[in-house]
Amino acid sequence: MNHFGKCWKSYLDKHFSQERVEEARQSILQFLNRSDLKGLSMTDLGCGSGLFSYAAYSAGASPVYSLDYDSMAVECARSLWEREGKPGNWHVRQASILENPQTLNSPQTDLVYAWGTLQHTGDMWKAFRNSAALVRPGGLFYVAVYNKVPGIGLKSSRFWSVIKQGYSRSPFFLQEIFFWVFNFLFSLANLVRFRKSVSKRRRGMDRHIDLRAWLGAWPCEFTEAEKVIEFCQKELGFQLIRTNLTEKLANNEFLFQKASL
Repeated sequence: MNHFGKCWKSYLDKHFSQERVEEARQSILQFLNRSDLKGLSMTDLGCGSGLFSYAAYSAGASPVYSLDYDSMAVECARSLWEREGKPGNWHVRQASILENPQTLNSPQTDLVYAWGTLQHTGDMWKAFRNSAALVRPGGLFYVAVYNKVPGIGLKSSRFWSVIKQGYSRSPFFLQEIFFWVFNFLFSLANLVRFRKSVSKRRRGMDRHIDLRAWLGAWPCEFTEAEKVIEFCQKELGFQLIRTNLTEKLANNEFLFQKASL
């Protein structure tokens, strides 16, 4: 799965800046409705480049646990950890959220952050269940997953499932053709609104890196917001605090709270 790792390394090499860290930090704080993360421990599931772990750490979260299945992504996050001076209250390691929570050997934290990652595990609902086990009683679960859009056209989930699977199985030169074709299409005036719908809102990311990650994101699952809410409330016993939902092909955001003991 080092497609993602290559994207995040390119992001750190070419686009990382303190301005983007601030954008990432604000994206977390605004959704949580907080001015900082002081007093909260955090687990960043699928930490990728490490940008959001870095942003959370700079916002006062402690300790921070950055986990990713992709070895290159772990290297990226460790490079930011080293940049910060190798703090003892920020831990980076390789792990899969599909592991049994008991063998995952990761402590429960006040905030578990899984933005756009659980849908790429190959077993999203198991990933949800295992992620929930890492939330401390009374803690928060901030998760974002792709919205399922019906139909068979360009804006449908089915269309992009086919494209993503084809891209992931293609040799490098075909992937480059895929990338530049869609990059051109998304630049056309009649597709500007669609391009915006599949790219991340201001979260410190880069449009070209987003597109490469979007195309190569396989395995990938889409689901309706109602199913996420029902699963987390009925199956996991969480309470829904806040949502940011879309009717388009983008990530729905959810904030749940785990019941206190």
